[in-house]
Parts: sequence; structure tokens; C-alpha cells
Amino acid sequence: MFLYIDTSNKNTVGLLEKAAEYSWVDFQTSEKKASFIQSEIASLLQKHNLNFDQLEGIIYSAGPGSYTGMRVTQGLIGTIQSLHLESQGFYHFELVDQIENSLWLSSAFKNEFFLAENGKTWRLDKESCQKRLKERSGARVFSFLGGEILDIPTESILSVIKNQPNLLQIANGYKEPYYYRPLEEEFKVKK
Repeated sequence: MFLYIDTSNKNTVGLLEKAAEYSWVDFQTSEKKASFIQSEIASLLQKHNLNFDQLEGIIYSAGPGSYTGMRVTQGLIGTIQSLHLESQGFYHFELVDQIENSLWLSSAFKNEFFLAENGKTWRLDKESCQKRLKERSGARVFSFLGGEILDIPTESILSVIKNQPNLLQIANGYKEPYYYRPLEEEFKVKK
């Protein structure tokens, strides 16, 4: 059994079984602040009469996301790794890369947009992003929750993860958090 954690946008926790393929035992998304994730994990494990010793490992999203959301997950991963559990990270856009003719789009920071396709990523202003999306007209566009971004309808990656858990097989080893902006910009550090 694997614990699943994603705090890149909303708090999502789950339990996955892996036989020949992954299947969900439980999958929960919450609107609560990231600081509540520990209690959500504890409740999930308690609901299924599990403790960390009974888990094979943890699968987690390493982003892209905001600094705070990514740091919450990284702190949890560090703690869980101290229990000698295997950790397997992935980036949302890596899941999208497994879906034919698709790309990842999310609002990043202050009128910036994050776009990813076929292993390449871009942080773009509105005009540049719209131009790139126009060039890829007809592609399936995925975001965290679905809905419209820049008047473009997007599909929810959380729904894809819930309905196609085998896409998580790409999770492999520890992944550094993928922030929308480099830390030097986030904290205005001068070089």
C-alpha cells in the first residue's frame, strides 16, 4: 500500500494498492490549508486501520506549485523518509506528457502562466502564452482542477489521476520541488 500526497494546489491524499496495476483504496481532496495535511493523513490511515509501518512507500507530487504548497510536501517527505519508506515523486506535467496531443497549463504568479509539453517548460506572460496555445490549437489542455484559464477550457489532472492511477507509475525516486518561480525571484535574492 502506498500513501499519496499532493499539496501543489489543494490537499489531496490517498491510498494506492499495487498488484499488477495501481488501484485506489481511497482518494480525498480538501479545500483546507496545507497546514492541515498531517491531520488528513492521520485520519486516512486511521480510517483504514493502517500505520506508517504497514506502508510500502509514498507517491507525491513535486509540483509545479507555489512555494508554500511545495514546501509542505517536501517537509512531509523528509519526515516520512526518516521512517525508511520509499518515496516516489512526479511532476504533474510528466503525467500529461503520457497523454497524446496534450499540454499542461496553470496560472503561475502575477499574470504569468506555466506551460509544459513533451518535457519542456515555459513561464510566460499572458500574450506569449496565448500565442503558444494558439499554435497548439486542438491539443488537450490540462490544469489542476479543470475550468478555464485564458478562456481556454482545461481538463482536471486530479480527475485523470483519480481515474487513471496507473499514470503514477512514472513516479520514480525523490524529486526536488518544482516552483513556479526560481527561489532567487521568490525571495528577491541578489546574486
